[in-house]
Amino acid sequence: MGNRIADAGWNAEWLRDSTAGSTNDRMLRAAVEEVSPSFQQCHRCGQWVCKQICWNGTRGLCVTCAPKVDQEIAARHASAQVQQIDERVRQVDWTDDLNLRDRGTGLCPGCGQESGGGRFCARCGTALAAARPSRFCVNCGSGLGPEVSFCGECGTTA
Repeated sequence: MGNRIADAGWNAEWLRDSTAGSTNDRMLRAAVEEVSPSFQQCHRCGQWVCKQICWNGTRGLCVTCAPKVDQEIAARHASAQVQQIDERVRQVDWTDDLNLRDRGTGLCPGCGQESGGGRFCARCGTALAAARPSRFCVNCGSGLGPEVSFCGECGTTA
């Protein structure tokens, strides 16, 4: 008895799905017919593309296979212009007022906030790695940090 009820349930489910499938197929077919005039298949690559933007009507191919020359020229002009801007910007020295010799610190070890890029934290005043050392090696003169036991340049005891 239980198997018959289960079979009836499965049969009803199958019947409902098969009806929904044909309805879905009909709706899909109608949607395809509605939008198909807006698309064209490229016979070179086989891709379906929209006629308005991605189809080169002059060449009878998609724009991947036959780009629209006027648009390609405009794109190349813009690309060359950006490259020329990049080249000219690179010719300017944007670092003449920056301290590139001393090691920089992004976050202050004292307060944990952005340091501001100077020798001392802009928020709490803690001396940063870029600050001038207060101690120097007696052997070679290299700057020593506050917690250094040996010179990093010559190995002399600090």
